Amino acid sequence: MAMERTSIFLMVGLIIAICFCIGLVYGIVRVNDDIEKVQKERDNFKKQSEMHRQHALDAEAKSAAISKVIRGGEMINLDDVKDNLLKVKPTNYLNKHLSMLLKEPLRDQYSSLDEVISALVNANFDYAKAESEMKNEIQTKEEEVSKSKEEVVKAQDAWKADIEKLRAEIQRLEMEKKSEKDRFEEEIKKISEEKKRLQDDLETLQKQKELEASRLRTQIGDLRGRLERVLKKKPRDLKWADPDGEIYLSDMNLGLCWIDLGTLHHVQAGMIFEVFRTGKGGMRVFKGRIEIRRVSDDLSQCAILDCYDPENDPIVKGDYIISPLYERDETPILVFIGDFKNPFYSKRQLEKKLAEFGVKVEERVSVNTDWIIIGENPEAHEDYEKARFWNIPVMREEELLRYIGR
Repeated sequence: MAMERTSIFLMVGLIIAICFCIGLVYGIVRVNDDIEKVQKERDNFKKQSEMHRQHALDAEAKSAAISKVIRGGEMINLDDVKDNLLKVKPTNYLNKHLSMLLKEPLRDQYSSLDEVISALVNANFDYAKAESEMKNEIQTKEEEVSKSKEEVVKAQDAWKADIEKLRAEIQRLEMEKKSEKDRFEEEIKKISEEKKRLQDDLETLQKQKELEASRLRTQIGDLRGRLERVLKKKPRDLKWADPDGEIYLSDMNLGLCWIDLGTLHHVQAGMIFEVFRTGKGGMRVFKGRIEIRRVSDDLSQCAILDCYDPENDPIVKGDYIISPLYERDETPILVFIGDFKNPFYSKRQLEKKLAEFGVKVEERVSVNTDWIIIGENPEAHEDYEKARFWNIPVMREEELLRYIGR
């Protein structure tokens, strides 16, 4: 009986030991499973934490870099920012407990399943605490990043506003510059035009001065020539000029006389001369007119056309004769000025008649002009003033007819 009881107790003890071993093995297996789950969750949490931390680091680095750029500071190194943030790791406690759990066999560290479970609970609690701290830290970093973003946005808005102001100021300055440039170019254009006008005026004045100087030189030359000619040639004024000849013989009854001029002296039939004598004080007394009818070598027969006082002062031998259209040694030069409307000759016929008497008719007055024959409105011709300036003797159209006949 005793042996049977002993066997029963041994069997029961063995069964209990087997059950205990089975329970212990089962607990160990469960603990290992839980530990593997914890490790997996820890690895996942570490990955997520690292990912969130990396995002926070990048955001912090970008925020710091942007802040430095906006404030004009120096560029910062992103690796330095990351190293500073990595100095504090929220999973230190979890890593510590897990490393303690896995450092030695469970049977050496823990005496019962409750202690293992308690350690796992503590580890899970530490893990939850670390996770909460990590989330809080991530939230804090996110808030800081959001705040930094807001500051960056505000800084960007302010920067954009400053840029717009600068652009507006640049545009205003460019418009002012363009306006000033246009005004300056307009002033330059006006100055250039004024300069050109002044240069043209100066050139015109210089040309006028040269023309005036040339005209004055010409006039001076003409006056000198006129003066020399006047000095060399005696005046043709009938009151002062030397007589052209004398009455050689006179017969008032026949109305004829003879003069000491002939073909040798270039006289022609048809020429008319004034007859005069010298009176008291050397004054000339004109007695009448004669016209050449026949011409020989040194004598010419003349008809007495007029005798102003035949009873008291007839034409006699020794009286002098003179004509403005005759010069013994030179050819008289005449110029017609004005309009000629006499009923006897046209201007062309007068010129032809004078040419027959050896008188030269020119178109313009010169220093060589001996007489000017004026018709109507002589003042309308510039040669009239020139003749007066040079003191050229004047003969009217009616007076000319006295010496060429009608």
